[in-house]
Amino acid sequence: MKTPRGWLLIYSLLGFAVSAGIAYHAIRDQNMVNLLLSAGFLLLAILLWYQTRWALLANSLLGLFVILLGVYVYWDVGRLGMLIGGGCILASYWPFREELEKHTGAERTHHRNDDASSHGPGLCIALLRDGWKPYRFPHSNVVVAVPHDFVAAFDDDGVLLGTLNGRSQNFSATLHANEEFHADPAVAYDFLDDLAEKSNVEPTDKGTYRYFKDPNLTGDEQLQYTFYVIAIPGSVVVVSIASTPGRERPDPLARIENAIPDIVGELA
Repeated sequence: MKTPRGWLLIYSLLGFAVSAGIAYHAIRDQNMVNLLLSAGFLLLAILLWYQTRWALLANSLLGLFVILLGVYVYWDVGRLGMLIGGGCILASYWPFREELEKHTGAERTHHRNDDASSHGPGLCIALLRDGWKPYRFPHSNVVVAVPHDFVAAFDDDGVLLGTLNGRSQNFSATLHANEEFHADPAVAYDFLDDLAEKSNVEPTDKGTYRYFKDPNLTGDEQLQYTFYVIAIPGSVVVVSIASTPGRERPDPLARIENAIPDIVGELA
């Protein structure tokens, strides 16, 4: 589950706080109307916290419901009702939260607007001029470039594998592209954000790229794997680089790592 941020976090916490406050008075006064209102705020806060797609419609209807309850309570309990009614109006602001975050969180959500293209960035021209060879994923326009002196090929599952010595696997690139990405290319960034949060790392933005290095290393005494996750509009590529623990990256693995995220691109 992705932890809510920004306005979404504020309204979630507001919902929990208002629900607890109203519940306290409802239990003390044995007021069923206030108890029902408290349950409504609690449900609203839970839906906001989980950020489900259905939460948008559910909170719109719930927001209207609690506003009407707030008006009723206003006539019933006076000033407390004014506070409750105001809280209901704030809670019903949820349907506009996503649009608001597009403006207030521009740094975090850039390239998720209407101008987002179905095509990702072209490969770094400097890499191609240096003789790097692009490999196109099967049934896709997404390509990964590696140095010309590096041996790489696709396996039967469409994963690009590379080797330094012809025996051990020192490099891999796996494409993640599903129908949801094609329907909304910006969802690829959300997919990466979820992976970054699970790894407890903040992703980096560079142009239309969003990427991060997984701080969790895997492997054994012979090879240690480092993973990079790279997103472009409509696609996510996971790159692994493996080298001997305790030693410097051999060339050309060092060149590949230094060129991330520019090794990923998409043909127009």
